[in-house]
Amino acid sequence: MDSVKNNENSVSDSNDACIFIYIYSKGSFTMTCSYDMNTCKNVTAESIIMEICRKLAITAFQFNAFALRTLKSNIWLSPNRLMDPFDEQRQHLIFRVRFKPLPQNLDEWKYFDQSGFNYLYEQMVFDFKIGMMMNDTPSNKFVCIYLAMLQYFVECADNHQVPSNDIYDVVCSYIPNDKSCNYEKSYNSIQKIGKYFFNPKSDSIKTKYPINVLKLQFMRYIFKNIEDYMNEKFITPDQKLVSVVSTDRATNIIIECSSPDVIINI
Repeated sequence: MDSVKNNENSVSDSNDACIFIYIYSKGSFTMTCSYDMNTCKNVTAESIIMEICRKLAITAFQFNAFALRTLKSNIWLSPNRLMDPFDEQRQHLIFRVRFKPLPQNLDEWKYFDQSGFNYLYEQMVFDFKIGMMMNDTPSNKFVCIYLAMLQYFVECADNHQVPSNDIYDVVCSYIPNDKSCNYEKSYNSIQKIGKYFFNPKSDSIKTKYPINVLKLQFMRYIFKNIEDYMNEKFITPDQKLVSVVSTDRATNIIIECSSPDVIINI
């Protein structure tokens, strides 16, 4: 996990007239494109977002749900902002879903397609791995175990692997490093959570639910239990709180998938 935490710091600074854009993938992030500002004139944040959405096969109406954030700070770029290759702080940008205040009724939320759904999951897994959802309260400790379990099952389903019978050690390896939390006594909690996803009638351990349901449960569990994560502040370079989302259809964020809507209460 330390390598994930240090990932942002490993991005090298550059004095070249280039803008580098990164996306989340497999619990980390990778550079997806770069712009040589000597040849690319009048490039805006919005035009970059639209290009990345096309690359990721995200449908057009979702463009306004995404934004560019500086990689080493919490500054968001306004959509019509022209790229400045000589602003070192904004040479390296990350492509993120922007959370707005969420409605109380889940039925009021808008929807992503499958590509947007997958990207939001990758972003939230990354945030989980770098410790954005950690604190030393007992309830949060249980939340982290639950999220680690879901993440492990998603990876098993994605790689067509059967989850390990020795689930305790495997799941603990998915929990972010945090010395304030002691997981040595979490065996019963892990077994308790695991039974909701195992198929006990099968000779080999398999999950009960398809991959989309597991991802959806991962995200909804965060929405429900980690309020501070959802209260992210969006500061633009001129230090004004603004909304990138401008269309009614993309005002708020949730996911609709073909799998049954499963909410598991423990």
